Amino acid sequence: WEEPKPSTSGLYVLGMDMKIVGKVEGLGEGERVYSVRFQGDTAYFVTFESVDPLFAVDLSDPASPTVTDALEMPGFSRYLHVWSDGVMFGLGYNTIEKVNGEWTWVTTDGIKLCMYDISDPSSLKELDRLDTGFYYSPAMDDHKSLLISPEKGLIGFPVDTSYVIYRYDGAEGSGFTRAALVDLNWTWNTRGLYIGDYFYVIGSDSIVVLDMTNTFARVAELAVRAG
Repeated sequence: WEEPKPSTSGLYVLGMDMKIVGKVEGLGEGERVYSVRFQGDTAYFVTFESVDPLFAVDLSDPASPTVTDALEMPGFSRYLHVWSDGVMFGLGYNTIEKVNGEWTWVTTDGIKLCMYDISDPSSLKELDRLDTGFYYSPAMDDHKSLLISPEKGLIGFPVDTSYVIYRYDGAEGSGFTRAALVDLNWTWNTRGLYIGDYFYVIGSDSIVVLDMTNTFARVAELAVRAG
């Protein structure tokens, strides 16, 4: 019996004829890919086993993709989104190592928000991080559940039995701060959007309206009847 080799991840560049013209392999030994984002000539992706390596790969020469940096931190990001020039947002999980006798394993330990400095792909940095205290969000499997508005400095998504809205103030500001938490009966397929000065949380059985000019005070609610 021969022990199987640990799995690895790779990035492959295909030509117009769908044949491989360039590749980089052997990344994240024993890990799997959780999120990917392309920005210009650079690909960013996250693998995970016990820590979160955020890889940056230079694709300016398709025949010779090159890893320019790998930023490691606890946990992992399930979704990556370019926030602004040189800054990328990540939604993911914290992780914790557990031990029971001879067994050791890593499990998720709450949702985290991160901002990464990607202005120099050869020197990735973590700008801000927030441990939210929440443990589940449909946004982990459906990015359409997320509202991300760099223009308003807002990030919103359903969590556990609520909808949460965060502000983000970078450039040595306050980082992530929670702006509102709306209790709901059901969070699956819940969406958030804003029109003018009002933020709408649209769920399966209600629509909640928040005043964005008044610290997200609740100003109206409409019960929705299915069918």
